[in-house]
Amino acid sequence: MKIQITSLLQVLAIIMVVLVINACNLEASKPTPTPVPSPIAPPPAPVSIQHQSIPIELPSEDSLTFGDQDTSPYAYRKIAPDGDRFLKGWFERPFNANTMDTYYPYLDILQVTIYQDAVWYFGTLQIKGTDEAQGFPATYGIELDHAPYGRGDYLILASAPARGAWSTTGVQVWADNNHDVGNELIITSDPPQTGDGFEHLVFDEDKGGDPDMAWSRVVEPNTIQIAFKKSLLAGDTRLLVSAWAGMDKLTPAWFDLNDHFTHEQAGAADPGYPLFYPIKELDKIDNTCWMAIGFAASGGEPGLCPTYIPKEIGPTVAPPPPQQPPPPVPR
Repeated sequence: MKIQITSLLQVLAIIMVVLVINACNLEASKPTPTPVPSPIAPPPAPVSIQHQSIPIELPSEDSLTFGDQDTSPYAYRKIAPDGDRFLKGWFERPFNANTMDTYYPYLDILQVTIYQDAVWYFGTLQIKGTDEAQGFPATYGIELDHAPYGRGDYLILASAPARGAWSTTGVQVWADNNHDVGNELIITSDPPQTGDGFEHLVFDEDKGGDPDMAWSRVVEPNTIQIAFKKSLLAGDTRLLVSAWAGMDKLTPAWFDLNDHFTHEQAGAADPGYPLFYPIKELDKIDNTCWMAIGFAASGGEPGLCPTYIPKEIGPTVAPPPPQQPPPPVPR
C-alpha cells in the first residue's frame, strides 16, 4: 500500500509539472499587446501681442514733400524718359522685362511726404493706381541714411499693405550693421556687389525688441502710409530719405541694386541709352532720389534730388555814386 501511495504522489507531481509547463507556454504564446500611445499634448496657443503704442493720425503739417515722375503718359510708348538713371541709382521701371508692354500703376510713385511728431516718423507714398483687384500687391518702402552721406542705414518695408487700421502685418525693418550698402562708390554703380546689403532684420511683423516699431496702412486716394518710431534712430534727426516700390527685385540683401546688377543685366527704360534699352533683369521697380530732412543739404550729398536754386539777381538800376567826403577845414 505504501508503494502505491508513493506511485500516486509521483504521478501527481508529474501532472503538476506538466500543468506548470503548459501554463508557461500558454503565457509565452499570448501576443504582446500593442502599447496605447499617450495622448499628444496640443501645441501651446500663440501668444497674443498686446500693442502698447499704435500710430494715430498724421500731424497737420508735413516736414518734407517731394515728387517722382508719373510714367503713365509714356506707358504706351514703353519708355520712362527722365526718371531712369541706372548709374545714379534712380529707377523708373513700373514695367515688365524685355517687352515693357505691361505698365503697373501700383508700382509708380508720384509723391512722397514725410511727417513727424514726438514719437513717430510717417512716410506717405502716393501711388498712381491699384491692380485689377483694387489692391496694392507689391512691397513699398522707406530708406533712411542718418549719417547722412548717401549710404542707406535702414530699410522699412511694407508688403501688400491693406486698407483700414494700422497693422504690423507684412512690415519689416532691415538694418545695414556692417555698413557695406553701396560698395566702395556710394550710390554710383560699381558692380559686382561685395557686401550683403541690409543684412540684419530688426523687426518682423511685431517680432523684435519693440513689437510696436513699425506699421503700415492704405488710405485714399491711393496712398500708402508707413509709420516707424523715432527710437529706431537713437536720437538722430539729420536724415536722407528715399522711397521704394517693387516686386521680387526689392530685396534687402541686394542693396544697392546698381551694384548687384551690371548695366547690361539691368537694361534701361530710356531709349536714349540704346546700348541698354529696354529694361531686362531689373524690372517692376520704382524709387526716388534722396531728400534731406532735419538739415539743409549742401548739394554735394550722393544721390540727392536735383534742386533748382535761383541765382541772386542784382539791382536793375545802378546805385548812385558814393558822395565824396567834404574837404578838411584848414586850421
